Amino acid sequence: MFYLRTGVKRCSSSLLHERGVQESGSAVFAVRLKHGKSAYKKHKDFRIPEKFIKYKAIRSSGPGGQNVNKVSTCVEARFDIGGATFLNEDAKKRLLTQQSNRVNKKGELVIQAQEERTQDRNKVIAKERIDQIVAHAMVEPKERDMWQGVGEVTKLRRKDMKQHRKQVKSNRKMSKSDYF
Repeated sequence: MFYLRTGVKRCSSSLLHERGVQESGSAVFAVRLKHGKSAYKKHKDFRIPEKFIKYKAIRSSGPGGQNVNKVSTCVEARFDIGGATFLNEDAKKRLLTQQSNRVNKKGELVIQAQEERTQDRNKVIAKERIDQIVAHAMVEPKERDMWQGVGEVTKLRRKDMKQHRKQVKSNRKMSKSDYF
């Protein structure tokens, strides 16, 4: 679950407790927690069973020195969309279209996580990402009504208001006879 911190004061290295209290050194600040964008409130706690996800450890890219060169900390998680029995066909189609750039030719959703220095933490991050993506795809989009435009009554009311404003503004003007 991703949280956005709101408030005036920020702390660079801090602990965030469940109750929304933030500790940094000897000072304690109260912080209001807000959820990030979640269009999938109904399925937000959805978790994919572990048997549907395959993990593979690969070398991380980018800077990191000896740790990156020696240890395979990057985790590549693969979720077979076609083999997921718990998803209905509509959710599978939405998942394939929404994540088309992450789906390979075999129909697997491929996610890489290399943010952390340990393989276990990257595995957890990859699992959370896949859970969020699948939960988002499970939500059926709302059918939107076409906008019909402005009605005739509204158009007439707007014209009447314009005429009224025109009259008010013209009454403010001073004529030549007012000067002499």
